[in-house]
Amino acid sequence: MNPRPLWLVAVVCLAACNTRPIARPGEAPSQSTPEIYNQSLNNQADILFVIDNSNSMSPKQDSLRQYFPNFIQPLKDLPTKPDLHIGVITSNLGAGQFTPPSCSTIGGDQGILQNTPKGTTCTTAHLNDTSQRFLTYAPDGVGGVRVNFTGDIADAFACYAAVGDGGCGFEHQLASMRAALDGCADEGPASRPRTRGSCARTPTSPSSS
Repeated sequence: MNPRPLWLVAVVCLAACNTRPIARPGEAPSQSTPEIYNQSLNNQADILFVIDNSNSMSPKQDSLRQYFPNFIQPLKDLPTKPDLHIGVITSNLGAGQFTPPSCSTIGGDQGILQNTPKGTTCTTAHLNDTSQRFLTYAPDGVGGVRVNFTGDIADAFACYAAVGDGGCGFEHQLASMRAALDGCADEGPASRPRTRGSCARTPTSPSSS
């Protein structure tokens, strides 16, 4: 049996491909149905700064305080004012049952939000109630903001972010964060961030960590 010529096969295939006319597709849909979805605005956020306070971290802390205004200003400029809680903890959880130099306190700072004024800005910016442990910046309902501190929020942050560099050299950034969120020590709700909205967590530690 002789094979069919290739040209005959090609003609058959070409004829099959051309059975449908070539036309430009329509550019507009034949029907459109609008859908409306209601969205709720959540402007609440708890921001937890985990600051490494081990030896040699002072320059890093200075940089954090210097550039904090660049972080907070876009939030302040939002059309809808955010409802913020801003807290500070350290990386110091001690060294277990041991007490080497700089780790003399078992448990270290235990992930408790810092409210001891140590910065140079504390004279003009600090918590109104010394028992509170975070900065509040929230809408007041009449177009302004409600705060729980004096002065500017950047200066108030710098007051409590100056945690020093005498903390334990065995840093526990993530464990300290968990202690703050879970409640390592029974210090009551004022010692921990709210469990609402979103929680931004910002560790500051050496790049080698």
